[in-house]
Parts: sequence; C-alpha cells; structure tokens
Amino acid sequence: MSSFVWRSLTVVGVLALLHSLLSAAQIQSAQEGSLPFDIIVECLFGALLSSFAFVKLNTIVQYDSDGITVSKSSPQPGLIVDGWKNIDASKAIASSKITVESINNRSNFAHFNHRAKFLYNDSASASK
Repeated sequence: MSSFVWRSLTVVGVLALLHSLLSAAQIQSAQEGSLPFDIIVECLFGALLSSFAFVKLNTIVQYDSDGITVSKSSPQPGLIVDGWKNIDASKAIASSKITVESINNRSNFAHFNHRAKFLYNDSASASK
C-alpha cells in the first residue's frame, strides 16, 4: 500500500482516539459509573489502528535470498529519526573529570524539610 493510505489510517486512528476521549469526558461529567462499551471499543480501535498504521508507515520490508523478511527503518525524512544512537555513559564519564561516585552527590536535590521529622518525633518529649 502507498504511504498515503498509512498516513490516512494513522490520522483516522488518532481522530478516533480523540473522539473517544471527548465522549468519555462528556459521559463522566454527566453520570457516575463505568464507560459504555462502544466508547471502550472505539478507544481500543483507535489506539490499535493508529499504532499499527504508524509502524507500517515507517518500516520497509525487504526479502533476502533465503526468503527471510528484514525490517528496516524508512529513509523518509521527517517521519522518524534515522535510527537510534546508543549513549555510552562510560565514555562520557571517562572523557570528563566526573567520577561515578560524584554523580548522585548533588546538594540541590537534598532537602530536610519533609514529613519524617514529624513521623519520628519523640512523643514523650512532645507531650511534656
């Protein structure tokens, strides 16, 4: 199928998700209880359709000489990034002066005004 069909199916799936979201919000504000079955089905249909169409839009299936299918990322720019880049933290740490022990030692994240001082307060001294 052409990419126009997969793009259209992706848009239809996202629109179905948005419609089910608005319907669910409207029904939840009007009544208590669970959602109707048709809204749940529409939500699942939209999620499955949009995710399947997006994956099919961004993959190319090729056949080897053995007949085995190989999926590769689509070379179309703007749809998806051309592959993932691995981030190797050990090289980044080795190239800088940062040690592994100092990564979690950030004083900006330490705070001492929390509920533990009330939980573990000595009740005998508080009653006097």
